[in-house]
Amino acid sequence: MKKILVLLSAILLSACASTKTAKSGVGVTVSFEGATPIFYFTPAYPEAALTKHQEGTVKIGFIVGKDRKPTNLKVLASAGKTLDAETLNALEKTTFQEKYIGQSLSATATFKAD
Repeated sequence: MKKILVLLSAILLSACASTKTAKSGVGVTVSFEGATPIFYFTPAYPEAALTKHQEGTVKIGFIVGKDRKPTNLKVLASAGKTLDAETLNALEKTTFQEKYIGQSLSATATFKAD
């Protein structure tokens, strides 16, 4: 049963690794520093930001809470209010292994519009 869960987690993680739109080169990639999450969502590229060709990198610092979710989220590097908010929203749904509880980690989302 444990092997099935690990395999399923790996499949879900690879499926969530990046979000691409129909346009080539447009999308969002996410990386984590200090740990690999069990589960996470890639931020969606907000339509308003795509229309304005807004790009950038958002870096969020956080501590893994007792529920294995990020707490005390802080924007360490901003790409603008819209992209920051989308990154924070996606990161709040992330789950880490129990061994990371109490650790300070970071995540980086890169938004590329062309």
